[in-house]
Amino acid sequence: MKVAKLATQVKSSTGGQIKGIANSLTMTRSGIRVTEDAGNSVIGQTVPLLLSHNWDKPSIGSVTMTNVDDDGLHYEGHLFQN
Repeated sequence: MKVAKLATQVKSSTGGQIKGIANSLTMTRSGIRVTEDAGNSVIGQTVPLLLSHNWDKPSIGSVTMTNVDDDGLHYEGHLFQN
């Protein structure tokens, strides 16, 4: 049995700039497996960054999917100042 990593990891944050792993290639917290092909299909896409995935609240920034490797789907983004 492969143990799922946390779906979201922030690897670094400097001055509102963030980067990390949006999803591992094992399994998300909700039990969905994200494949490398699925990750590659969203490279370059920018999405809103939500606090606790709450769509009822305004986004707190945005992230762009950058690449996929053995660790998972990577992103870079920024936090809004307000």
